[in-house]
Order: sequence, then structure tokens, then C-alpha cells
Amino acid sequence: MRTPPSLELFSGRVADFASREFVQMPANSPVSDVVQAMRESRVEHVVLTGRDGRVAGLLTAARVVRDITFVREPSTRAVNLMGEPVPTLAEHEPAYLAVTLLQHRGHETVAVTNADGAPTGIVTRACLGHRLPTEAAPIAARIAQQSSPADRKSARAAQWRLADWLINQCQLPAPPVLSLLSTLNNRIYRQVVEECQQSMSEQGWGAPPTNYAVIVMGSGGRGESLLHPDQDNGLILADYPESRRLAVDSYFYELALRMTRSLDDAGLPLCTGYVMATNPSWRKQLSEWQAQILGWLKKPSLAATTLLDICIDFRHVAGDETLVKALRRYTRDAIPNHHGFLRELEAMQFEHDVAITPFRTLKRERLPGTEGDRRVDIKRKGLMPLVEGVRILSLSRGISAASTLERLQCLSGTGSIDPELAAGIRFAFDYLTILLLRTQVETRRAGRMPSAYVAPESLGPRERNQLKEALAVAAALRSKVHGDFTAELF
Repeated sequence: MRTPPSLELFSGRVADFASREFVQMPANSPVSDVVQAMRESRVEHVVLTGRDGRVAGLLTAARVVRDITFVREPSTRAVNLMGEPVPTLAEHEPAYLAVTLLQHRGHETVAVTNADGAPTGIVTRACLGHRLPTEAAPIAARIAQQSSPADRKSARAAQWRLADWLINQCQLPAPPVLSLLSTLNNRIYRQVVEECQQSMSEQGWGAPPTNYAVIVMGSGGRGESLLHPDQDNGLILADYPESRRLAVDSYFYELALRMTRSLDDAGLPLCTGYVMATNPSWRKQLSEWQAQILGWLKKPSLAATTLLDICIDFRHVAGDETLVKALRRYTRDAIPNHHGFLRELEAMQFEHDVAITPFRTLKRERLPGTEGDRRVDIKRKGLMPLVEGVRILSLSRGISAASTLERLQCLSGTGSIDPELAAGIRFAFDYLTILLLRTQVETRRAGRMPSAYVAPESLGPRERNQLKEALAVAAALRSKVHGDFTAELF
């Protein structure tokens, strides 16, 4: 399915929208040369660069006609004609940042640069076209404006409005929306880490004493974040001599402390289970991470399996990505060789109930006095058994894909799962996640925290049947996994 234009601005990169119709010239070029270059190239934009090759300014055909042709001497240097600094965005930056600069800050052109700051393109309003409806522009502006802690908190608070617009107005399925929410949260992580590292440097801590990477785990690690994720994060450090342990760990504990506090301020709450980089269990050298994972695998127990279950799904969000890739390779290769762990993981997950009976009646929660009373928990007793089943099948086959649907595709591609069951899982995942997102949006609109509880009577007959079908698929997948690992039929 082609990505809808409305989503492209939130999921695409600035480079995807950039025009290459510009001329690059040194900022000290005579304006006569600028005019000649524009005439010969038949372009309306000249990007001026400094001696270091980085963007220094920009001239347009309109400015040339107005301020140069009839006013300036031909020998005037182009650098003397530049007005306010031209805004720049890196190629990899999300496209919605350009929307904010062009539609809400009055700029006519944005220069696009590579990692060295050299120009590679320009973005104008014509480049964006009509991809962003008027009602979505304020959402894009709020999410893009993250120059302060207050801005980040506002951006996080705007995510439910974005999800509302995408699923209810654009009629998008849930998976790309989940991926987008994860991307937005990861951007907050990167900004926070950069700011914390910068502030530590300014306060005398110096540069990081060794390379490091920040990872997120759980739903964020799968790229399947919902509207109210908490912090599940860790630090992978490059190996260093034992003699430096005190100094190195002091630095990264301080970084972790600042990072988690700033994320909490931004609307990503602290993990109540202390699965954060401030916990030494989640802040280690690469070799220590590998040793810790191997220890959990060799001596599976409820505690060890629970801990490894937490960190199986992880994703790079900041720092040295090679460390993350190395740990992922190690984990992928090690897990299939430890059937005891996989059996323990399956036994632990098999205890997770699915909210449907063998007679296809829905199981409601019994929580008197709470919002969930007499409702169905579609996350804990629907989506999670589905995610867990796909994950354990993937782990047992050495599949390194992170998201549920990517894992399902790999399983299907290797013939590891029946095509009919795979189709059912895809349907169930799509339906449960869109229902969960809509439920979270509705509770957020009502001024409450996002909820995972659904009242069956609030659904129409067709939706109730779809819910039952999705839950039945989750139950069937759980039974299949249990049979694969135990040879038990029931």
C-alpha cells in the first residue's frame, strides 16, 4: 500500500521533498557571476556557501531583480546582499519540520544539507504542494517546535491529536501510526541526550569517556508505541579498561539521571519497574551486556526470563549505533541455542490470558470501582499475547526483525507458519491496534489518561464480531506456540 500523502510529511525525510534545482556558489562571488549562473542554469535559487563549504545564505531570482539588477554594482559581492540567515535542515530530518519553517515562520525557502553542512537541495512551498491539509498544519507545528523542555512537553501532548487525525480523518491503519509515534518519541530521546551531554560538557564533565548508545526497549523497541509509553531504556557502553570504571560509570550515571528526568519532564514518564539507564542492570559495557544475556539464557528462571523478556526488543535511539548492532547480532545468534530459555519464556507467556472463551464469548474484567470494570482489556489480554506469540516463534528461528509485522513476514517467508494463521494474525494485529488507538484517543479527548479498556456494548455488531475474531486468533496462536514447545495438544 502506498504511503498516503498526509503521512509522508510526518514519516518522510526532508530529502524526500527537496528540489535539486539550485546553483551553488561561493558567498564572495560577484553578483554579476550570480546573475550569469542563474541565466545559464535557468534556476531561481542560488545557495551561497562559505569557505568551509557550509550554507552561508541564499539568493532568489526575485531578490536579484529587486535588489541587484537596478541597484547594485555588478562587482558587489553576493555575501553583502544576504538578508536574514537561511534556515537549514539536514537530509535525514523529518519533513514536517519544513512545514513549520515555511508555513508558520514565513520563510520562503529551506536549504537542505548533508552531514557536513554542504547544500544538497532546497525545499519550497511548491515542493510540499497540498500534501498537508490545513487542519494538520498546527499539529505539525507543535510537534516540530521542540527547542525547550516546555516545547517537548507540548509536542508529546499533541501526539494524540495527530493520531486522531491520522486514524479518524485520514482513515489510516494503525501500524504506520504506531511507527510514527515511535519515531517522534525517539526524536525526543535524541534531543534530550544531546542537550544533557552538552550541559555536562559545559559544567566541567568533559566529553563522554567512551562511545555509547542509548536504546529503548519494549513497544518502543518494536516501533509500536502507543499514546502513553513509559521509559524503558538502557545504555550500551564501548568496552574500556577496568582501571577507568569509577570515572566512566560516574559520567554515564549522571547522563542517565539527567536523561530520565528530562524525558519525564517531556511527558515520557519514569518506569515504575526501574527499567532505565539509571539502573546498573541496564547500563553496561557491551561485553557485560553479552555476559548478562548469556547468564540469563544458561540458567533460565522466572526472574531471569522476565528480565531478558524485557530487553529482547530494543532499538537504537542515540549514540553509536554499531554497539546496538553488535548486541543484536549476539542476541539473535545466542537465543535459538538455548531451548530451556525459550521453553521458560513460552511457559511464562502461556499464563497470559486471552479475553475470549472457547465458546467465543468475551471475558470482561472484574474491577469494581475502576474504569476497567466489566470491560475488555484489549492490550494485556489481546494484543500482547499476539505480539508475544509472534516474537517467540521468531526468536526460536534466529529472526532479527524487531516489529511484529516484520517478524510475521519473515516467518511466512521461511514457511515457519501456516499462511491462513499468518493472515489471521495480520488481521488481528491491525484490528486490535486500531481499536486500541481509537480507545486511547477517546479517553484522552475526555481529559483522562489513555485507556486500554473497551466496553463491548460501545461497539456495533460488526465490530464486536471482529473483536471476537481477533481475540480468537490470539488464542489460536498461543495454543500453536504452546504445542510447538511442549508437544501438548491443549
